[in-house]
Amino acid sequence: MDDLDGSSSTGDIERTGTPATAAVYCDPNIVKRYLLSLVPVLLGGSGGDSEEDEEAEFDAVKAIFSFPDSSAKCKAFANDPAMPVLYVIKETELAEATEAAASEYAFPTATYVLASELSWKPSHAGSIALIKRGPTLDPTVQLSRQIQVMNLPGPASSASVTSAVADGDSVKDSSSMAGMTASANPYEALHAYVRFAVSPYFNAYVSAKEL
Repeated sequence: MDDLDGSSSTGDIERTGTPATAAVYCDPNIVKRYLLSLVPVLLGGSGGDSEEDEEAEFDAVKAIFSFPDSSAKCKAFANDPAMPVLYVIKETELAEATEAAASEYAFPTATYVLASELSWKPSHAGSIALIKRGPTLDPTVQLSRQIQVMNLPGPASSASVTSAVADGDSVKDSSSMAGMTASANPYEALHAYVRFAVSPYFNAYVSAKEL
């Protein structure tokens, strides 16, 4: 049957043999809940070990969605094929010490933001890249089966360690200090990913195919 403009409404069926199926709309709240469970584990930790510190960290993660464009980015990531990746960026800054806490170490305060592109700043503590395996997300399938996650360190990821040493704090294991400092180097981070993750993953695939 022809439409008013002369086009055929059955064109898709005639060409492909099956009706064209539209992508299922994915509620952005599904992405938000996924981020709330993922980000504190992969990017959390402000230096404190108490329950109050953990709650403050979780509140900082929840504050992502106080930004006006956060919901729009979650919606686009879930439903827009033109947005294959979503970044969660953690920015840190040292909180000013109060008189009561003058003798205590100052831990950095964290702010989390969503972005479609990465940036490189001295305050950038780290980021998570969420990469879609398909053009859109299916709300009926677990997100862990649809998203690849990569943790990327930033220049501020070792700043607190360097600052602590400068203030007289001691690091018992010098090798661990070197490793933490190196983690802020993108070349070292990429080399570690290739050597310990990508290469073994590919080699395992090749070995399985040869059996």
